[in-house]
This record gives sequence, C-alpha cells and structure tokens, in this order.
Amino acid sequence: MLLPDHRRLARVDHRVLAEHVLDFLQRNGIDARLDSDDCGGINPALAFVHGTWLVVPHADFERAAELYRSYEQATLESVDELNEEDAMGDELADVAIGHEADSVDSVEPAESTESTDSEKSHR
Repeated sequence: MLLPDHRRLARVDHRVLAEHVLDFLQRNGIDARLDSDDCGGINPALAFVHGTWLVVPHADFERAAELYRSYEQATLESVDELNEEDAMGDELADVAIGHEADSVDSVEPAESTESTDSEKSHR
C-alpha cells in the first residue's frame, strides 16, 4: 500500500533485488519502503508479475533518485568487472592448459632406476 506522503521511485522485477536497494537507501538515511501487490504475502507469485516498488517520502525523492542511480551504476560496473575477470580467467586457463600440454610433450622419459637383467648379471 502506497503511503500518502510517499512516492514510487522504481519498480524492481525481483523482490530480493528490491530488498538490497531498500537496504542501501535506508543506510543512506532515506525512509524507503517496499510496495508489492502480492495480496499481503498470500500470493507472492504476483510480485513476479507486477514487480516490487521502491517507495520513498516526497521530500527525499530527488536524493533517493540520485542514490538509486549511483547504486545501479555501481552494480553495472561490478558486473562488467566480473565479466572481464571471468574472461581473463578463461584466457589464463587456456594458456595454462597450453603450457601444461607443451611441457608434457617436451619432457623426456626418466631413465629407469631398476637394474636390467644384464646389469644384474655383471655384478
């Protein structure tokens, strides 16, 4: 239920994600709340259809919008960094596998430390 002195800031598709943003806003002094049409928790599947709204007081809307944009930007940058690290990890794995294969091919078989029958007979 939307409180009379609150305004919708953003609709988030997944409630868990909405809770992360809610926590971020609240830690930054915004009296944010979640508004979800899930029949009071009786039918949570409705939130998947309608999403979950982040609502903030009218007086804090501009600051909340700025914080929300910075949260989204930081999230996108983090995802980009993770994708880059993942790509680098794949490249490093390919290089490591290539070096491993090269080193196996270039290693000469070790000489046997066991004595052959002819060596034993000479003793």
